[in-house]
Order: sequence, then structure tokens, then C-alpha cells
Amino acid sequence: VWLLGCRDTVYRRPWGAVGLIGTWNYPIYITAVPLLQALVAGNGVLWKPSERTPKTADALESLFRDAGFPS
Repeated sequence: VWLLGCRDTVYRRPWGAVGLIGTWNYPIYITAVPLLQALVAGNGVLWKPSERTPKTADALESLFRDAGFPS
């Protein structure tokens, strides 16, 4: 009731570029969630996957391509 007549505006602006360093433990979950959040927000992401999990990058790339994300 006390907010009746009030207005609020949300401006969604991406930061531009986000750096993300992948982990070796839980490489899909811990990496995919922040990666997805940054991409959906409109940012470009520079991702360095862990050298201990080389196939994670291929798996995440195929998941994002199947979801319709552009390269």
C-alpha cells in the first residue's frame, strides 16, 4: 500500500567482457552456471578451462550450441 503510485526503472547493461577460470573439480557445474549467467546478461566471456579436464570445453560448447547460443 505504501508503494502505491511509486515507479521504479531497471536498466540492464552488460559489463562487456567477463573472465572465467575453470576448476578441475565439478568442471561442468561450477563453470557452466557463471558462464551461462554472464552470457545471458549480454557479456562476452573469455573462459580458460582447466588443463586437467580437457573434454569439458567440448561438452559445454556442444550444450550451448544445442541451446541456440551463437558462437
